[in-house]
Amino acid sequence: MSQINLPSDMAKRLEAAASAMGMDIPAYIAFLEQCRQGRLDPKAQDAARFMFRKHDESLRKLAQ
Repeated sequence: MSQINLPSDMAKRLEAAASAMGMDIPAYIAFLEQCRQGRLDPKAQDAARFMFRKHDESLRKLAQ
């Protein structure tokens, strides 16, 4: 796996955006790439955002 060096302000913005969606940076970049390639329509993007934001909460509920 290769390393990518980013300016610290860009890395912080990516980390914040990824965290807001419940993802790590590599997953967030993969999501952005799918969006850029037109593989996710706006409804699918909203569904993915919802799923990743609620993933931990959903797993806790299922475990109860």
